Amino acid sequence: GVIVGKLELRKDQWEQSIKKVKADQKSLSGLVLRNSAQFKKMGRSMTVAGGAIVGAVGLMVKAYATFDKAMTESLAIMGDVSPAMQKEMAKTALEMSTKTTFAAKKLAGAYFFLASAGMDATQSIKALPVVAKFAQAGTFDLATATDLLTDAQTALDLSSKNAVKNQENLIRVSDVLVGANTLANASVKQFAESLTTKAAAALVNVNKEIEEGVAILAAYADKGVKGQLAGQRLTMMLNGLFDATRR
Repeated sequence: GVIVGKLELRKDQWEQSIKKVKADQKSLSGLVLRNSAQFKKMGRSMTVAGGAIVGAVGLMVKAYATFDKAMTESLAIMGDVSPAMQKEMAKTALEMSTKTTFAAKKLAGAYFFLASAGMDATQSIKALPVVAKFAQAGTFDLATATDLLTDAQTALDLSSKNAVKNQENLIRVSDVLVGANTLANASVKQFAESLTTKAAAALVNVNKEIEEGVAILAAYADKGVKGQLAGQRLTMMLNGLFDATRR
């Protein structure tokens, strides 16, 4: 009787152990399935994320390549530019791309236009921010902005070999032209064209400042006389004044 009782007890314990093992197996299977699904989901997410990262890196590499190409083309006409100066030029172009609407490669290309206008690397670094902001204010491209601004500066005899002084004069010309656009019925480009149609040289002849000349051009603009025609009118008036002072 005792032996039978012990056997029955062991049988019950065995059955309970079997049930527990089966329950544990079922629980473990569920956990494995859940984890497997999670890992698959993570794998898909990582694949998508990885693809996005690879795509972004690809775009960055392409953008750097076009920027580097533009810098190389600009430097090609500047002669001997030190590595430190090249680094500073690139830094300035990249910095201005965050402050204006122009892409870094466009700003790097603008160095070509500045060099074509006779500026060296140091002068170009100082001039680039001025030209970029001038172009944005006048809503034209960097090539046009460089031509208009540097031509007006040269015609007014305000160019300087000193990079800082040259920058100051460039800012002055830019501020006057953009300011005139906000005060009178003519575009920045029209005011610049007025000056480069001999009017700037005429102002220099009679020792008049750009501010005085552009004030007259603004008055002309409000009467519908703009651009080259306004420049011709101002030139004739100033030449008459010059002749009168010589008598």
